Amino acid sequence: MKYHYIINASGQEVYREKEHKAYSGVKSIDLSPFENGIYFVKVEMNSKIQGYYLA
Repeated sequence: MKYHYIINASGQEVYREKEHKAYSGVKSIDLSPFENGIYFVKVEMNSKIQGYYLA
């Protein structure tokens, strides 16, 4: 399974999605509902975590 999280600058989780199948392609997430600002994206797959900053 693969999990996607978006966390705002205050540390609040504002988005969470769980994918049931392994997916190695490009993932699009609509960020228009969120205010402008800095966000942290966390992707967890097979007990490995990768993080990215969005501004």
